[in-house]
Amino acid sequence: MSSNDTSSDKFKRITISLDVVNEKLVKNLEGIKGTSKSKVINNIIEDWVEQNADKIMNIWNIDLIGLRKVAQTTYKGIDVDKDLLTLEHELMEQMPKMFEGISSIDIEDAAKFLKVHIESIKKIVFFHNSKLKEAGLDIVYQDGKLINKKLI
Repeated sequence: MSSNDTSSDKFKRITISLDVVNEKLVKNLEGIKGTSKSKVINNIIEDWVEQNADKIMNIWNIDLIGLRKVAQTTYKGIDVDKDLLTLEHELMEQMPKMFEGISSIDIEDAAKFLKVHIESIKKIVFFHNSKLKEAGLDIVYQDGKLINKKLI
């Protein structure tokens, strides 16, 4: 046998259907990560989302906080308005601190810094600007930027 034949034998390709592997993995996790296949899959997805929340928000621009609130309303009967007001209140407290000493910031940078979706910031600036002014922050949104009117 030549040396080429020997090396190709070492690296023969073996293919397995991922569906079969996934099925066996889920079956083996029953009782560990859940009591049924669907519960195991749901728990795996929940773990993945929790571990990759930053990627989901930053790379794919998905508002996880908003999705969780909608899910709570839909499936658990929790009033989404009260929860969103809590988020908005937290953002209204954080935004004046963020603007100390800066005249403007790109809205995408602000969203990344505050770990929220851009739409959450826009909602506060567009609909709750008077509350921001009461907190000492007078900002406007212009050309993708949040501008602190007091420092321009």
